[in-house]
Amino acid sequence: MSDANKNQKNRAFLALDANVLANRERHNTIKLDVQLNRIRFVFPEGLQTIPLIEECRALNALEDFDLMFDITMQLLTEKGVYIYLMDYEDKEHLVAKFVVTDRYMDLRGVPFINQYPVVVTWLVDFIAGLLAKKYPRLSSEELSSMIIEEN
Repeated sequence: MSDANKNQKNRAFLALDANVLANRERHNTIKLDVQLNRIRFVFPEGLQTIPLIEECRALNALEDFDLMFDITMQLLTEKGVYIYLMDYEDKEHLVAKFVVTDRYMDLRGVPFINQYPVVVTWLVDFIAGLLAKKYPRLSSEELSSMIIEEN
């Protein structure tokens, strides 16, 4: 048997049907509840200071996951991250504790994140929200009402 045929036979077989869509709405509701009410990210040592140009890039692309992931990893480099989940009695449970070694760290090495990769998207969303709160953008109405005084 050729190596190509042998490799094809060793691949895991996967079949998908409508069962993967079952309870999708319920799953999305639970996921949203966890994201909004039941997860907490803690950075005991704070965040790294990154160049102003990086923060400006982020502020102009808060919805760009790839860019925000890069900014998030820069902010967390050499910093500790604790992830807590809260049960329905509001008791916190530490589910992950790790240090981001560098901006290219493979987060799959964190067992909780490996099991629930959606947590990475939430972490990025939280960092985007933090930056948006730290540097609020003026609405076009607020910008047009600004008066610049000349000396």
